[in-house]
Amino acid sequence: MVFVVFRPGLVSALEADTGEVVWSRRLGAASLPSPTIADGRLYVAESDKNRLIALDAANGKTLWEYRLGDWVIAPPVVIDDKVIATANDANVHVIDAETGRRRMIYDAGRSRWVRGGPIATDDLLHFSSFGGRVWGIDYQGHRYPLERQILYFRTLMWVWGFVKQGPVQQGNVWTSWSVDDQPYQPALSGTTLVVADAVGPVTALDSVDGSVLWEIDIGRGHHGPRHYRGARRVGGRRARPRNGPHDRRWFDRMDNDSG
Repeated sequence: MVFVVFRPGLVSALEADTGEVVWSRRLGAASLPSPTIADGRLYVAESDKNRLIALDAANGKTLWEYRLGDWVIAPPVVIDDKVIATANDANVHVIDAETGRRRMIYDAGRSRWVRGGPIATDDLLHFSSFGGRVWGIDYQGHRYPLERQILYFRTLMWVWGFVKQGPVQQGNVWTSWSVDDQPYQPALSGTTLVVADAVGPVTALDSVDGSVLWEIDIGRGHHGPRHYRGARRVGGRRARPRNGPHDRRWFDRMDNDSG
């Protein structure tokens, strides 16, 4: 099946061969990101309600809902039994795909909005943020009771000078810096992680330790890095994959007032 989500909040499942509508339903709010499909579940967002919803891909019924701290504007990433979601704030949420319960939350820090969404491998989760920072974190852990409160208290102790070294947040493996804000999702090819700043510089990092491999400034106007058939491309108006001629198999005009 093919799944489509329209900005006003209409979700539809279509037969891939014919375009026939299998099911359609309306969400309770507008939906900005593309849907994510994995293991029979369709993950969609009610963006202005700060909510991620897991639907049964076969019939569109709600399996669970999870509330984030701000607008959901990037599609989640699903790997193994985990859903990794971000919002228009500084938090990265690791959610149990089966139950919708929180397994871990990572705080990137004040004003470091993680808007572009993460990218995950078997070992690490990578994401970038406003403020020019890039992370590699271990997302396999669980959140423990009072963990964030304890981290906040230990941070204050460090800021006030009562301890010499600041606390390390659960899951942190490495962090790296780039020139400026990074509103885009990183791209990954092998062990090379590519991030793009809003003002033009593109940086390649070693995804294992965060060390810089190379940097280049391509100027303003790009749309973030993309991974396509083993190559890393920085998107722009001409960065369109070409695969030869295509014939239209079906066309379906969806009515936003239906469902």
